[in-house]
Amino acid sequence: MSTSLKELYLSYKKWVGDNPLMASDFEMSAKWISYIFAGRIQNSSVITELVYSMSNLLVLFNDCIINESRRTLPLTSGSTLKTWLTVLEYAEVFLEITAKSVWGEKGRWILIGLVQAFKCIGRLILLFTHKEHIVQMPPIPPLKRRLLSKQDSQDSPATIGFSLKSGRIIRCVNSASPTHLRSWKPPAFTTTLPDGSIPDRPLDQNLLLAETLYIVKPVLHLCSMLRFGPKAWRPYILSLFMDVASLHMFRRAKKQNGPSTLSPRQKMELSRREVALLLYILRSPFYEKYSQKRINRMLEGFSNNLPLVGYILRPLAQYIPHWQETYFYMWSS
Repeated sequence: MSTSLKELYLSYKKWVGDNPLMASDFEMSAKWISYIFAGRIQNSSVITELVYSMSNLLVLFNDCIINESRRTLPLTSGSTLKTWLTVLEYAEVFLEITAKSVWGEKGRWILIGLVQAFKCIGRLILLFTHKEHIVQMPPIPPLKRRLLSKQDSQDSPATIGFSLKSGRIIRCVNSASPTHLRSWKPPAFTTTLPDGSIPDRPLDQNLLLAETLYIVKPVLHLCSMLRFGPKAWRPYILSLFMDVASLHMFRRAKKQNGPSTLSPRQKMELSRREVALLLYILRSPFYEKYSQKRINRMLEGFSNNLPLVGYILRPLAQYIPHWQETYFYMWSS
């Protein structure tokens, strides 16, 4: 039995490595199943989040298989920690909803505190010990598989040589050029990452402070929330202030030192954080005080006046309160 399971696993690994785009279609189908479950069966929230979390974890698992089969990059410092943080990122909403249904509100908040503490410590370790400049969300982003497929059709370093575990580069005999044209130097391996981007640039002290501020923000906000209440203004203002202060420090450094201060991937992560500021419209207490009625009126107006749009916006209007009450939907980072 164990032999057949191992053979099945090896066959699956080979299939994913050879067909990354087909694997993406399979993963997308799993995500759509979670939307089909939503609101149609009892305890749909738990089942929906379970299916959605499993689909994201499947993407992560398949990406690891594709990385291994392509030998795109060796494991970097902190890879194991980044994997665990990514798994937690994908499963945290499911864990929160499950904890609430099993242990009630007290158990839910205990789990939230443990998860946020682990994420904060893990990101600080990545930042200061493993020199992970600007920790992404999630720490291991999904691979750009279409880009990998395009690269497969072109010559890559793997076709002219390979690297041993010791780091020594061995040139393939078949790819060697004529004797009079050889440089007798090891093949130059590209320093680009699997997604085609260049490595991140190190941060100076001010930018380290800005990133540290962003990392510790969820824990400080959670402590303030437990002290003053989940719908109080003080936790809300504290979190907003820390977000804006961190982004301002990054923006000021970019203005002083030029665009080359940050890599394209770092700039993309900062852009994601700027867009995430829009979540403050849905966060308590601003949502209950100002935006709830306006958002509902807007969605209702679009649903009634635009053909077919209601099939999308009416379920969205029903689920906004659920998302708004789920901590990790609103305050994960």
